[in-house]
Formats: sequence, structure tokens, C-alpha cells
Amino acid sequence: RSAAHGAWARALRYSAELADRRAEALVIGNLGLLDHEAGRFEEAERRYRRALTLHRDERNHRFEGIVLGDLAELMLASGRLLEAREHFQQCVLALARAGDDRQWVLMSAALAYSECACGDIDTAQRRLEAVRDRAAEDLQSTVELYAAAFDLHAARLARDAGCRDEASGLVVELENLVDSIGDGPDELRRAALVLQSEIARYRAASGWVIAPDASYFVVPDGRRVDLGRRRTLKRLLVALLEARGNPKSPHLDQEALLRAGWPQQRTHDSSARNR
Repeated sequence: RSAAHGAWARALRYSAELADRRAEALVIGNLGLLDHEAGRFEEAERRYRRALTLHRDERNHRFEGIVLGDLAELMLASGRLLEAREHFQQCVLALARAGDDRQWVLMSAALAYSECACGDIDTAQRRLEAVRDRAAEDLQSTVELYAAAFDLHAARLARDAGCRDEASGLVVELENLVDSIGDGPDELRRAALVLQSEIARYRAASGWVIAPDASYFVVPDGRRVDLGRRRTLKRLLVALLEARGNPKSPHLDQEALLRAGWPQQRTHDSSARNR
């Protein structure tokens, strides 16, 4: 990847020297893809937006659509769902104007994914059925990878209904699906990156996340509680965590909590109970 990045960087210098804006836009877009796949999302977005401006100036609808799709996939991977859906909508329109049916199929499947992730399930299902009818055989695997958004939606519903085992089984299947992609085509790998990021967000929202120094914690619905200046509560949280990690004594009684929270004070029983 580093060698490819260097080669594209040299190509960018040459295209700039030749004042070839079309070539410059293509090169910048490819540099953005390398940054995107390497997880350098801010740099990738900056390149994508520059390439998009150049393609629009040149009225190149096909590459305008392709870059809009790349940008939208980056937003999906970053968790910016509403922005992603908006960019996919623009992308599909640009590709339709350009008559690029192959890219239209791929990006329409991605649009369905973003619609499902935003909670618009009916619209997403209708769109995906239309896409399946038009997808060439070699694109079916990528389309089905985007269809995995519905499995994640089902996992969230099962989790929220208290069916943790069912939800966990669905997510494990999706993780296995992502792991099986390997070195597939570019569009398949980018779709896998989107799904992988979405699974990570699901995992983070499914349990408690606690800072190593107990300065904050995140509850299962994603809300963050800051304990940075609440030293007593931090001490209590640390004591509870340490007890939870001790299989011989996973519970703390009132006296233990009192010692953990207020180690320098001596209090009467009534005061301790109030605390």
C-alpha cells in the first residue's frame, strides 16, 4: 500500500504540472481510496471532496457519482448515517445520468444499507429487491453484503427485546461473513469495511464501556457518564469493578462500599446507609 501511495503521489505531481484537471481528479480519488482503506478517514475525506469538486467542474457525472459513493461509504464507516444516506442519494442520481448501470447497482445497494441503518426499513427493502433484479452475477456477493444491514437490524431488535442469545448468534454470523472476504474485489472489501464498522458500533452499544481510570463510563444505549471530577463515585466504581473481577467475592457489602468511597472518614450507621 505504501508503494502504491508513493506512485499515486508522483502521478499527482505530473498531472498538476500538465494542468490536466481530469487526470488530477482521478489521481486524488485513488489516493483517497488508499487513505480510506488504511483508516485515515480525515485525509481520505479531504481528498474525496477535492476530487469531487474537480469532477463537477469537468461535468464528469460518472466519476462524480463514484466519488460521492466513496465519500458516502466513508461516512457509513464513521457512523455518520444521515450524511451517508444523503451522499448515496446524490451518487445514485449522478450514476443514472451517466448511464453506469454497474456502479448504479452497487451504490443503490449501499443506499439501501444506509436507509436500513437510519431505520427506514420498508424503503430499504424495496430498493434492495429492485437492485437484486438488476445486479450482474459477479455483483451478487457485494449486494448481499450490503443486505446484511437487515441482519444487524434484526440483532438490535432481538437485543432490545431481551433475546441476547439470538442477537449474539446473528452478529457472530456477520463477523464470520466479514472474516471470509479476504482479498476480494475492491467493492467487496469496502462493503466489508462498512459492515465491520457497523458491527463494532453494535458491540460497543451492547455492553458497558468503562474508562481504564474510571473517569467515565458508557451505558448500553450509548450515553456517556462523566466522573472526571466526582472522585467519590470513581472510587466506588473501581471497587465494584475489582469485586466483579474476583470470583470468590463478587459482591460488596455496605461497610466495604463505605471504606471505598470515603476512606478517610468515620461515620455512624445512619449516615452510612444514607450515603
